Amino acid sequence: MAAFLCLFSRSASAGQREPACSSAADSLAAGQLERAVAGYQTCATEAPSLSGFKGLAETYSRLGRYVEAVDTFHRALALNPDDSDANSELGQALIMTGRYEDAIHALGRSVVLEPGNNRARDLLAMALFESKQYELAAIEAAEVRRREPGNVSAAFILGACDLRLGLYASAIPLLKSSAAAAPSPEIKATLGKAYLRVHEDALALDEFRAVEQLSPEVPGLFSEIGAAYAGLGQKTLALKAYERALDIDPNDVAANYYLARLNWVEGNYAVSGDYLAKARQSAPEDPLVQLLSAEVSIHTQDYARARPLLEKVIRELPENIRAHVLLSQVYIHLQQVDEAKREEAIAKALQESAEKQREQTMQTPAGKPTPP
Repeated sequence: MAAFLCLFSRSASAGQREPACSSAADSLAAGQLERAVAGYQTCATEAPSLSGFKGLAETYSRLGRYVEAVDTFHRALALNPDDSDANSELGQALIMTGRYEDAIHALGRSVVLEPGNNRARDLLAMALFESKQYELAAIEAAEVRRREPGNVSAAFILGACDLRLGLYASAIPLLKSSAAAAPSPEIKATLGKAYLRVHEDALALDEFRAVEQLSPEVPGLFSEIGAAYAGLGQKTLALKAYERALDIDPNDVAANYYLARLNWVEGNYAVSGDYLAKARQSAPEDPLVQLLSAEVSIHTQDYARARPLLEKVIRELPENIRAHVLLSQVYIHLQQVDEAKREEAIAKALQESAEKQREQTMQTPAGKPTPP
């Protein structure tokens, strides 16, 4: 998501120019960034001012020197903590350094100071998304969309939030409209993931193949391609995609998990165990890794070990139908009949709900915005 930021970033205004910083501002406007840095550094020493520090910080940001930009924006805000623009641009620099909680604080202050600052709200939605606060991110992105219906960044963030929240019927139209307006690798890859969630594997594969043409280095891309092929029943192509994913990153959790799962289904338990061990090593708390670990325990009739694993998976992935089915089976073996019936009923209800949602999702007109 932070990489996506560069598609929609705009330069901050350097503010009202102080005489000592005039030449530096001219250099910045002309794109002479190194010269602007030298000029702003000189004027910041000779006549420290809000506009001078903001200009220097903006120049650092445009050079990709975000750590220095953050420090310099703080210097600007020391002179005027209530400058909404400086708080907003500080937030963007903090996002680019991965300091999302600090970015939320700066951007939240910017919005409080200037509620109509849609750019600050857009950035705040992005920072909240990166910190996995999807509900709050969706609220901010929806508000930006309400004010600016054509805002692609807000539509993408809202769609990505809905995807994480399992709201596929709203996520897919938002992501489709975003991809049509700005077909970036990140947007198309996210749309492909959404299609996978509703088992539209052919559509997902189309998106992932388009991403491969645009930017084959997107992290996890070949694992997603493998998942699409697996969903289409093309196991040979799925295996090749997963193996390519592991050539790129031997610790790719998704590739190791799915290769473990494919081999498990084929009855190649030893090979499956090797891949599962790698997945566990990279992400021992990953719920899907734990789900397969529980299946292994069930296979060896170690139901006491499988139960806590499945219960934890359900806490983290309450809509995972397979986890409920397996837990029902485990409860039967542990003679917990009432619990087994409950899990079986939940699995049935989830299956019916998933089928209904898939039908609704794929009937939504392409590109039609979902109401915020």
